[in-house]
Amino acid sequence: MKKLVWTEKETIYITDRPLQDVIDNLQYYLNKYGDNVEIGKGLDYDDCEYLFLCVGEPETDQEYNSRIKREERALKFKEEQELKEFERLAKKYGK
Repeated sequence: MKKLVWTEKETIYITDRPLQDVIDNLQYYLNKYGDNVEIGKGLDYDDCEYLFLCVGEPETDQEYNSRIKREERALKFKEEQELKEFERLAKKYGK
């Protein structure tokens, strides 16, 4: 199953800005990107607060295939580690 890939798309500075400007910006981006938007808050090097918007988009076929391969390799590695641990404990406790 394909997952959403979250990418930061927009930054909205909120320090010293009227609330209505911030609301208008958020509404614009909600209309632009739809419901798959998450919001976060940050502080830049000048101590200015900003909001950042991340948009969730379905992963591409290439991203999906790459993720599946990584997950398969990770599962195989984990199983190999568990088998080594089992064999070590079986040898230690004579099972």
